[in-house]
Amino acid sequence: MLNSTLIDIFKTYEKADLKRFEDFIKSPYFNKKTNVVSLFNIIKKYFPDYKTENLKRETVWKALYPGKDFNYGVMKNLIHDLTKLAENYLQTQILELDSFKKQIPLLENLNHRAGKKLFASKYKQLFDDVSSQNLFKWENYVNLKELSMLEYDFNFHNTSINKNEDLTYRISEYQIYSSLIECFKNYNNMVVFTLRNNFSKEINIAETFLKNLNVEFILDEIRKQSEHDFMIMKTYYLMYLATRNTDEPKYYFDYKSYLIQNDSYFEISEKRLLYKYLENTLALNDKIPGRNREYFEIDKLRIERKLILDKNNNITFSDFAGIVKTAAEFNEAVFLEKFVMTHLKNVPVPVRKNAEDFSMAYLFYLKGDLKKSLEIINSGDMNSHEFRINLRVLNLKILYEINDFVSTDYMIDSFRHYLTKNSIPEIMRIPYLNFCKCFTRLIKITEIKNYPESEIFRKEIVESNTANKAWLLEKVNVL
Repeated sequence: MLNSTLIDIFKTYEKADLKRFEDFIKSPYFNKKTNVVSLFNIIKKYFPDYKTENLKRETVWKALYPGKDFNYGVMKNLIHDLTKLAENYLQTQILELDSFKKQIPLLENLNHRAGKKLFASKYKQLFDDVSSQNLFKWENYVNLKELSMLEYDFNFHNTSINKNEDLTYRISEYQIYSSLIECFKNYNNMVVFTLRNNFSKEINIAETFLKNLNVEFILDEIRKQSEHDFMIMKTYYLMYLATRNTDEPKYYFDYKSYLIQNDSYFEISEKRLLYKYLENTLALNDKIPGRNREYFEIDKLRIERKLILDKNNNITFSDFAGIVKTAAEFNEAVFLEKFVMTHLKNVPVPVRKNAEDFSMAYLFYLKGDLKKSLEIINSGDMNSHEFRINLRVLNLKILYEINDFVSTDYMIDSFRHYLTKNSIPEIMRIPYLNFCKCFTRLIKITEIKNYPESEIFRKEIVESNTANKAWLLEKVNVL
């Protein structure tokens, strides 16, 4: 097989990328070697997975140089050249998609080449574009800082030092705003990562820094200058507080309320992140009443605001499956069917079949076709612990519905073993171990028809940190 790095790069290309890349390597500015183009023409035939014996080096050589003996050195150089061009293409695409980054090298060059008039014109145009953007994203502060530093440098070298008085303050402010936001974001990511991976660090510099920072005072100072900047910074600060204070529901609801009230000020990619952070803070706080219903409310908000798809119009398998599971938990069959019909096509192709099986298992369950649901569960092949766990729970629910209490004994023991023997994050493992306990007790109460105990059990479920609380309560209430 050809160099794996080259094939790995091409696997990231969409069909449209192949056409654009072909134009790229045919341009004499980027490439003057016709055999490199010929090598690409052979490889592109095997899009998208490139799995074929025809991409062995010796086979490709015969297509490139019929009748000539294989030369490892020449072949290696061709592959190297094409790999570098494939990497360069990706770099140019990043610049093409980011008009700001594309303009910065031009301004730097004009500054160094003493193109004063042109620099001033281009700078003003770019600064006005960034500063006048109505919707906020974190990069705005980063970009404004970078532009202000360019202007500072230009003024310094062109005897306009007096113009730098205000710039020195602006540069510092943009630096503080962007750094604080990044700290708050990273803190959320850090806390989620450590809990999901059962990981901790004795000395946590980030936590110490933020805990000892008087953010409220800084926010008050920001507000004196700009209500808009204050609102932006407060949104991220409330997210940080909700992440840090996981024993008090108040901080989660403060963040949720403020975000819903002000999310129209944020650019869609930033808004998408802020709602993901909201979901993270919910997952961290088991003291929030009706937590599972909150997940469903967040899912509905993200769908209403068109936030579940990324910039490539895709939805991750994890997000798709999470919405399916939460909707099913609250018997939202109509909502779930509409969601699957609308968004299954947005799940990436490699995992779309898994997503379809996962969602159909839940849909058939909600519609009462338990046999069909079991067939899908038993034939499915999910790689992730999260999805295997959810399907095991669904399997147990179905066995309960059909009164197969003999099979449930084996299934619940198998499930407990799976949860304790695999590397499953504690934040996920504990609620499902609690579910196993509750499920076992539910069966006993159902079998012996001990209805007075069911009322005590119902109260215990309400107060416990258990997965699938809504379903357990529904079954106890029937008793």
